Amino acid sequence: MLVNLNELLKRAQKEKYAVGLFNTTDTDMLQALLEAAEELSSPVIFGTAEVLLPYGELSLIAPSLVEAARRAKVPVAVHYDHGLTYVRCVEALRRGFSSVMFDGSVKPYEENIAQTR
Repeated sequence: MLVNLNELLKRAQKEKYAVGLFNTTDTDMLQALLEAAEELSSPVIFGTAEVLLPYGELSLIAPSLVEAARRAKVPVAVHYDHGLTYVRCVEALRRGFSSVMFDGSVKPYEENIAQTR
């Protein structure tokens, strides 16, 4: 079941457990992660990061991540981690990711703040 990250983490904090985020660049990794999470009845975060896109293009991996999360028997957030550009973060949201993290840390401080805002 696809959920947003806030919902997933609020429950984890309330019930005092951790939720793992596992970056996934192909369907073999995704299938293994989904099977393990369901076997353990454990909420999980499927992720990918902009630096990993050369190994699993967003337009190709996003549909698999989102669909696997939707059909999962456990709560799953789909997170776009360390997005380096506004355009890619918006693309991830449009492709169904339930969470994004913009990373402006490589930019000068003032530019980082302005773009993050």
